[in-house]
Amino acid sequence: MQKFANVIATRALAVWFALLAIGILLGLSAHPAAAEDAYPNRPIRMIVPFPPGGPTDVMGRLISQTLSEQLGQQVYVDNRPGAGSTLAGKIAANADPDGYTLLLGSAATLRLGRRYIATPNTIRNASCRSPW
Repeated sequence: MQKFANVIATRALAVWFALLAIGILLGLSAHPAAAEDAYPNRPIRMIVPFPPGGPTDVMGRLISQTLSEQLGQQVYVDNRPGAGSTLAGKIAANADPDGYTLLLGSAATLRLGRRYIATPNTIRNASCRSPW
């Protein structure tokens, strides 16, 4: 009978420690989410790989205006023409991967630019394939 009581006590203690561990993990996981700032907390940069005044620039300005209204944070257009739009692609690829740099471009910028831009960000994201 003593052996049976020891088994029950051991299992009860194991269950108690498991519940304690789960409670600690749940308590610790709630704190980082509360400490994070809301996105976006600073202006967002939209890189357009064509000169100002063209159709891509106008489209970029319309998109940035709508994004600014919906996000409540400024989205500004940064025109970077040159090198067949791969210059802007390289600037966007070398930017910090924090979501504050957007790239608006044509099919050439987004598809062919990957061949000319070899950075850790593009190598890490090389699994994104075009369906064409």
